[in-house]
Amino acid sequence: MTESQKDKVTMRKSKWRSLLRAVIIILLIPIFLSFIIQIPFVQKFTVNLLTNQLEKKIDKDIDVKRVYLNPFKGLELESSRISSIENGDTLLSVKKMYISLTKNLFSLFNNELALNEIEIEGVYFDIVKEKGQTKNSFNIILEKLSNPDREKKKDGEPLKLGVERIILNDVGYTIIDKNSESTSRYFLKEGVVEFNEMDLARGVLDIENFVTNEPFVEIIKRGEGLKDISNVEVIVEGDDIEIVQDSIESETRLVIQHFDVVGGTFIYRDLTQTERNQYPGSLDFKNFELTDIGISADSFHYDPSWEIKADLKTVSFKDDKGFHLKNISSENVVLSDYEINLPSLQLTTDQSDLKCDFAFLMDGLDDFSDFANQVYIRSDVSSGKIAISDLIHFVGSLNDSDFFAYNREKSISISGRYRGVVDNLGGRNVDIKFGNDLVFNGNFGTINLTDTDNALVNLKLNYLNTSISDLREIIPGFNPPTNFSKLGNIRFTGRYDGYFKDFVAAGLLSTDLGDVSMDMNLDVKEGNEEAKYSGEIRLQNFDLGTWSENDKVGMVSFYSKVNQGQGLSLNTVYADLEANVESLLFNGYTYENFSMDGEVKENEFKGLFNIEDENINLTFDGDISYKDSLLQLNLAADVKQLNLQELNFTDNSRKIAGTFKANMKGTGIEDLVGQINSRNLVIQTDSIIHRIDTFS
Repeated sequence: MTESQKDKVTMRKSKWRSLLRAVIIILLIPIFLSFIIQIPFVQKFTVNLLTNQLEKKIDKDIDVKRVYLNPFKGLELESSRISSIENGDTLLSVKKMYISLTKNLFSLFNNELALNEIEIEGVYFDIVKEKGQTKNSFNIILEKLSNPDREKKKDGEPLKLGVERIILNDVGYTIIDKNSESTSRYFLKEGVVEFNEMDLARGVLDIENFVTNEPFVEIIKRGEGLKDISNVEVIVEGDDIEIVQDSIESETRLVIQHFDVVGGTFIYRDLTQTERNQYPGSLDFKNFELTDIGISADSFHYDPSWEIKADLKTVSFKDDKGFHLKNISSENVVLSDYEINLPSLQLTTDQSDLKCDFAFLMDGLDDFSDFANQVYIRSDVSSGKIAISDLIHFVGSLNDSDFFAYNREKSISISGRYRGVVDNLGGRNVDIKFGNDLVFNGNFGTINLTDTDNALVNLKLNYLNTSISDLREIIPGFNPPTNFSKLGNIRFTGRYDGYFKDFVAAGLLSTDLGDVSMDMNLDVKEGNEEAKYSGEIRLQNFDLGTWSENDKVGMVSFYSKVNQGQGLSLNTVYADLEANVESLLFNGYTYENFSMDGEVKENEFKGLFNIEDENINLTFDGDISYKDSLLQLNLAADVKQLNLQELNFTDNSRKIAGTFKANMKGTGIEDLVGQINSRNLVIQTDSIIHRIDTFS
């Protein structure tokens, strides 16, 4: 080998040795740095350097007791605190935080940070917005930490941050807004968050499990304050001040595959309410407390429009008034400021049980403060039993309703389609069971339902089964005469339109005493004695004797038209009556085909009477009364045929014909006493006929 060749080989080896040294140095630098970083003195020096710079940047005191960083394993932080320089108030305190790495910190050179687990314990921080300010203390710190020249730099690849699991213990924060004069406190005893995906650049948080234990939320409103200006930017140009609403909304979308809350508490206090709760037994939507909150949900989705969707497996809580919600479950739930939609809802309380598709619709959540008038209900009920006390609990104004207060301890069984606010509620294809006997099927509409005196009800009844005794138990102040109870079970098909004490009823009423077809108006606002009524009524095989407690009267079938009727008892009744009687059993004889046109007052009839029967054929104009077992006659009659024996007024055969004017009284036909004038009188006793031209 020549010298020249030897020199070339030597030079080649020298280059390779230099390259090898460079590679070794490059490999040793991170290893060396990792060891250097882990030296306690170096870490303490670095922490002090960083905290001093950070203190200057954010104008806050920072105290860190212990930090340990391992580039390959993670970070440990203990007893750290950020406080105000002015007054020493703590803004952030951390008892303990541990972060473990999936990939080492050198992955940051690839713009990636992969975290395995974050464990946080004893973290508390305050967020304060001073009066007149548009930004809170947290916003201000972030602005101070930001690079003012960041907009001038070219946007780079966003950091890829990944977290697999977060463990929270004793974590809480407080938001103090001096503009709205409100304070909100949030605290979590224990929590675990397990992630499927975290992509902050795309605004995606996909969580597999989120389990919380003893979360606590308290919201206190102390005054009306200033209008919320949290999203307002103030721009000053010369002497003019322009207020511009921030149009930028968070684009983060949150997905939680499974969500659990155990033992939660929610408190809301509106201290601006100077008046005491008008209904102390009902929920006050401006001052209430919920405890023992339990929630289990799947497929939880939240988007920037403040809309939440989820499959709700269970919700339970107790409130400070003693109400206990045992369970709510619903599929495909939608919650927003304008809608609470609960399809396939199953709800159970201590006293109620409901299965339905249910929704609340409103202009905003503030509408719940006037629930009965502002929150629209849309519900399709398959089956349900609702306690009146539960309705009163959530709609305090129902305490003012005699109907609801009177029936507080009762429950109502329902199914059907319901629409409207509570005060103007309507239903279609409705089945209702209330009290002991009342069963209803049909459609209904209401106006002013919570005001008994002015509640307007429209019912289309396929059938209504009830009894007078049950109606007495249900309707406050409803106390018809005792003979109404003899109707027994009542079955009604038709319409009911009007108020509870002033209504029109049209349809077929079937009772234990017989059938009644009616189109009647009844007004009992002034009580039974002063009741007013009018309309048309038809009785079919009606037991008038049992109804009137008169053993001489039996079954009756007739059509009548009543004008200006008044009074519901026999002692007060008055009516202008037109009647066509198909049949009437009286004194053991069935009268057929007679008509009446006149006035009925108590047990008295005054007017025209006409009957054409084989045993009684006559027309009269006058008064007939039967009071206290005393028959009184004051009339003018044209008698074509009157067979007293067949009519059971005499034991002997006796027939009468003629024209009469009579003013008489007695316990029966045979002992009538008074004055009688007749013309063309014919009296037949057995086979003897007496003819008298005139008689007095």
